[in-house]
Amino acid sequence: MHRLRFAAQPSYGILLEEREKLVHYRIYLLGSTGQFAAAEHFEAADDIEAKQTAADLHGLSSDTFAGYELWRGRQLVVRSTTGHGSLPRWAEWQERRRRHLLDLEDRLARSFECVRTSRQLMEAMDNLRAGMPTGMGGGQPG
Repeated sequence: MHRLRFAAQPSYGILLEEREKLVHYRIYLLGSTGQFAAAEHFEAADDIEAKQTAADLHGLSSDTFAGYELWRGRQLVVRSTTGHGSLPRWAEWQERRRRHLLDLEDRLARSFECVRTSRQLMEAMDNLRAGMPTGMGGGQPG
């Protein structure tokens, strides 16, 4: 079984207490006969985010995998055998990333004065709030 490495959201910079709020999931990518071909753990805020992550991953790999199963502990959340999945909508991914960064920066800035002293970070967050590019490498996936 091949192990896939990915994360629903970047885990760097997330405070320990915030990481503890994330829910643990496991995705199984299914081969052509429905057998488990690959599996990996990941974290998401809730079932909705986890389902979207699983659907996006399958959409990107549907040339190889016939479907997927998403599990939260011992509970099956969703099983999809739709054949070829749809590709992720990058604009939605970018918007989720933007909201995630703004939320993370806001929580850090409220908790740590030293974060508020970073002019570069404050300017980047102001640009994100205004919908402008930040120079953070947030372009289309290559």
